[in-house]
Amino acid sequence: AMTTACVALVIATLASCAPELAHGADAIKLKNLRDDFTTSAVNRCEACVAITHAEMMHIEHVKSTRLVVAGTKTVESGDIQVSELCSSAFGGHRKYGFRMVNDVKRLVGPGLNMFDFIEGAVSDRLSVERQLKTRCDALMYTFDDFDVVETRNEAYEEAVKNSTDDATEAQKLSAMFMKLIKKNCVEHTNECESVDSFISSVQDDVNKLHETVEDAKRELVDKTADDDDKRVNVTIAKAMCNEHTLSDVACSFLSSELLSAGKAQIQRWHNYTGEAHKYSVRVAAAYDTAPDENDVDFDGDKEELLVEAMLNITSLRANYSMLSAELNFETTLAIKPGYHVAVHNLAYAYKDGEKFTEARDTLEPALDESKAEGLDTVTLAESWKLMCEIEHKLDNTESAIEACKKAIALDNRNFDALRLLAQLHMVNFFTELHDIRSMDNTTHGIADRQRDLTVLLAQAKTLFTSALTLDPVKNEIAQLGMVLYFEQAAEEAALQLFTREQIGALMKARHTCANTDLGVDGVCSDMLELAANHLLKMGLIAIGSDALQMSLVLDGSRVHVWRNLGFSYMHNGNFKAAEVAFDNAKKLDKTFKIDESIQALFKRGLEFEKKIETDQVTTKWSEPRRPNKSERDELQAQLLAQLSTLSRSHAPHDEL
Repeated sequence: AMTTACVALVIATLASCAPELAHGADAIKLKNLRDDFTTSAVNRCEACVAITHAEMMHIEHVKSTRLVVAGTKTVESGDIQVSELCSSAFGGHRKYGFRMVNDVKRLVGPGLNMFDFIEGAVSDRLSVERQLKTRCDALMYTFDDFDVVETRNEAYEEAVKNSTDDATEAQKLSAMFMKLIKKNCVEHTNECESVDSFISSVQDDVNKLHETVEDAKRELVDKTADDDDKRVNVTIAKAMCNEHTLSDVACSFLSSELLSAGKAQIQRWHNYTGEAHKYSVRVAAAYDTAPDENDVDFDGDKEELLVEAMLNITSLRANYSMLSAELNFETTLAIKPGYHVAVHNLAYAYKDGEKFTEARDTLEPALDESKAEGLDTVTLAESWKLMCEIEHKLDNTESAIEACKKAIALDNRNFDALRLLAQLHMVNFFTELHDIRSMDNTTHGIADRQRDLTVLLAQAKTLFTSALTLDPVKNEIAQLGMVLYFEQAAEEAALQLFTREQIGALMKARHTCANTDLGVDGVCSDMLELAANHLLKMGLIAIGSDALQMSLVLDGSRVHVWRNLGFSYMHNGNFKAAEVAFDNAKKLDKTFKIDESIQALFKRGLEFEKKIETDQVTTKWSEPRRPNKSERDELQAQLLAQLSTLSRSHAPHDEL
């Protein structure tokens, strides 16, 4: 149970970093704290575990940021501002709180989700998070003598060393978490007696909860099941829960089982819907639409009949799965009225089943401030994102925009909300663009409307960029390029020159430009190049390089793009790849050569990479401890100084 609980840390979500804290004489000492954790050794240990989890996830967040900037997850001591950690992890997200477990108050939240297999109310979220924030500041002050990155790396190396050959990365991270708890909470601070004692206390409560669950199962069977099959009669159980003739634990267990069944049915619906779509494509294909004209073997066109039959069967299965999911969620709410998870899932099922009005009417009351106050911000943000999707499906664009804004305000790392809000701004942009196309420059108010278009484009650009830092998806790179393409047109006062057909083609860019061209004068390559230049300018070098590569896949004849790609590779220390890019530029243009100011550094970088390869063969080292680290840092500093003086060449896109 402990291992299962720790694996969940891999998917924990961390909000963005807040302003740096001031450490020094005014910092609260750990031994001087007087809070809800002080009087309980178990709670004090749990608080340290929660902060250790936050520390680990903060480092993981920095690693993911490094990936989109530098194309590597390597994190060194200078990349981590430990003072940011506490504000980002405990900055009003309401993720932690107290919960009564076997009549004992236990801290629950990310890294402490061992008791999630059975429901229970979580209280004091705001006060607990404030206290954790203060306690985290005190711990970080204590840790000033230690290198948190070094501690993390040591813990990971120990975990890998003690892992089996077939251990997954999640299992290694789980083991690393245990090592970090030992270093932070036992060796450095004595907040926990030992890791074994912490695990033992958790395991004791988990075992007791399992016994409680088994008692609840027996109660449900004894009071509701038929004598023959011993299956729980949900209808009878629901009535008994409403009449309070079943225990609260039995009713909670039943609602958990119904929720799990509903989620499984939703997954089946997706699977069957996917199968049905495949069969519908075959039915629509030319060879399946009608019996063969020359049915010489008189087979009755069995292939066509079989495909239509399979389409009908998978469609029926999909519909049955969706109705079953809805029924399970509705029954859960009949047992536990207002239970937010069930409300959200029912609205989600309605949305997937294209019952958009029912979805909105189901979810809307749950988003009322008085009802949402006890929820953590990540869960609440996900529900507002769902409402954004629902309102969009109902063509209520402005309501959808407001819902997405609320989701992002609660969790600014919600990728889907960022992407959807950007797309909604573009929906408004295209609507306005179609309206002003037919106007001339003397029309009253047209200047204000054109300015509004540039604002929409700027907002979409910012949102797509933010989304890409979380997940560098090809489609989003293409959509960013589309936004920049129109932004350039707006700067050149060319928006009104687009024909309706051209606008229609450009609107398809998000679906097509990620993999192929629109077939319209190299537009996709232009868009991807614009996206690359923007991302590189923002310092997102790795995904900027991805955008350049995507552009070159569609049009490999652009010398300046090969040049920019080479510089991007150099920026991240990948000199061999840069050499390939420059060689491709030379093949296209015999006169091409890289700038003299960086020629020597480029040659030195190639030699340095060869030296790294030699060192790796002859010496065992991990990235933070590489023997030539200082030399690498010196070369990188000189290289960045030179590259910053160069301008990245780009195509003028005169066709606009």
